[in-house]
Amino acid sequence: MKQFQMFSVLRRGVVSISLFLLCSSASAIELDQYVTDVIDANPIVKEKVHVYRQALQDYEASKSGWRPSVDLEGSISHTESDVLTNNSQSPDYNSNIIALSVTQNLFSGFDTEHGLKQFEARVNAALYDLYDTVDNVALEAI
Repeated sequence: MKQFQMFSVLRRGVVSISLFLLCSSASAIELDQYVTDVIDANPIVKEKVHVYRQALQDYEASKSGWRPSVDLEGSISHTESDVLTNNSQSPDYNSNIIALSVTQNLFSGFDTEHGLKQFEARVNAALYDLYDTVDNVALEAI
């Protein structure tokens, strides 16, 4: 009889522990989904994501210091004058100018290299700021 009671108590304990573990795992999935939804919907997190993306774009733009630049300039003009010259013709003329220039940065006193490092540091700072904001929002949600 004592053995049957111990077995019954043991079985109840195993069943209750199993139910607890089953419920806690289902609860963890729901909590995880809840925190994810809160983070996705938070406007401060969205702002920090945009700041991070802007920092990435600024970093990519700063790489342009290593690339050549191509400039195209053009002008068209017409000039009339009432002053007569020696051959008694007015100096009217048309002017068309087109200029294409290609420049390549060879050395700018390490400005390009240090600019890249600066923008890389800004990207890392924006990323860690985003991580911090997400952690704080997640902790507030719990």
